[in-house]
Amino acid sequence: MSAKNVPAEKNDANVSKQERPFEGLMRELHSRAKLEGSAFEIASQVIDAIAQADSVEAIFEANESGPTSLKENEHLHKVNLNITDARYHKSAEKFAANNLGVFVTFDAYLDSGDEVMVSTGAPNVVASLYRAQREGWLSSDKPLRCRIVPKDSANGVLLTVGRPA
Repeated sequence: MSAKNVPAEKNDANVSKQERPFEGLMRELHSRAKLEGSAFEIASQVIDAIAQADSVEAIFEANESGPTSLKENEHLHKVNLNITDARYHKSAEKFAANNLGVFVTFDAYLDSGDEVMVSTGAPNVVASLYRAQREGWLSSDKPLRCRIVPKDSANGVLLTVGRPA
């Protein structure tokens, strides 16, 4: 039987060029991250507020205003979040090696009404929010209600997006 008559999945000489869903999602994420600009935009907003501060207290508030790290804020794990927006940025080289190379900054409010801006490069969270936003399941008009659920894995704690409580 000639190589061209053998299905691609059974023919080592003819490697299938069909894109895996993971590869398509990664391509889209990286394109979106390029369009949404540099992560420095977040820092520049904080610096704008510092430059316009009219008191020492205003400087402190500006420094506290940027996004909080999801990994370092365990109080945001396992609580209901209502995510209203998500923005994607290319990761710095030192963070890109063991993740998707993209991180997300998202706006959410808690059931208490407190608003938070959170950033994470956790692959399952980045991919889940991107997919939800792309499909229209996450928007300012239709917040995604979910929880961040940590799971133990061979490489440490894996953060995932789970059902609300």
